[in-house]
Amino acid sequence: MNRRRAAALAAFAIVLACPGHANAQRTRRRFEPTDLRLQPAGVAELDLQAGVVTGEDGQRAFVPDFEASLGITPHVELEVDGAFGLDRLVTPELLDNTLVALRLAVIDEPDAPESSSKWSGGVQAGPRLPTLPSTHGMGFEALAIAGRSTERIHVFVQAGTLVDPAEPVRGRRSLVRPFGIEAGLDLDLDLDDRDVWSVTGELGGIHYLSPQRDQLHAAFGPSAQVSSSLELSLVGLVGILPGGDRLGLLLGANSRFRMF
Repeated sequence: MNRRRAAALAAFAIVLACPGHANAQRTRRRFEPTDLRLQPAGVAELDLQAGVVTGEDGQRAFVPDFEASLGITPHVELEVDGAFGLDRLVTPELLDNTLVALRLAVIDEPDAPESSSKWSGGVQAGPRLPTLPSTHGMGFEALAIAGRSTERIHVFVQAGTLVDPAEPVRGRRSLVRPFGIEAGLDLDLDLDDRDVWSVTGELGGIHYLSPQRDQLHAAFGPSAQVSSSLELSLVGLVGILPGGDRLGLLLGANSRFRMF
């Protein structure tokens, strides 16, 4: 084998071994389970998280990951969910496609007329806007949600489907629409009678039917209600499958206020 051929083969091997373009190899943002604890009509909630998350394609700083919701009626809530930050801790950009959805409580059945324990069921659905760099077209997400709330425990399970805006995939000339099945569990455990301290946890995953890599993660951490309208939290994140985020630490602030 001559030197030119050996050099060409070595260069080809390096290209295969190294990560591709960031857009083709990006670690997709994890699926975050939700609940059916809706805001009263006219009340807005702003949930912000900031911190550093690492995955196979490097680190990202969320500044912030945001969820904004507004109670429309006692059983309907408008939700906007997205993320802005620094990709590889350098490039400022939106880090996910932005979800605009309605969350609807279909079942809200207390154990007794004055009981704080109840069963809940509902849906969340809406379009996903192509705000992630190099994505095109509109996507859609829909979830079925069911939960049980008692005086101190609030647990919700959910399952649904995700069709995201089309994005580049390494080895494919045309754009590919991520398409998958989502499932998750959201838990909130109150630690005292005054509902000041609590522990939150979640388990979420996506099985893709498209070329994207499957995800599974767990998140856990304490939160404190520092005032009637402000809650602070600290969440640690661990990725179980290689397709999502691997490790992360996020500081959160949740505020509620009346809009109308």
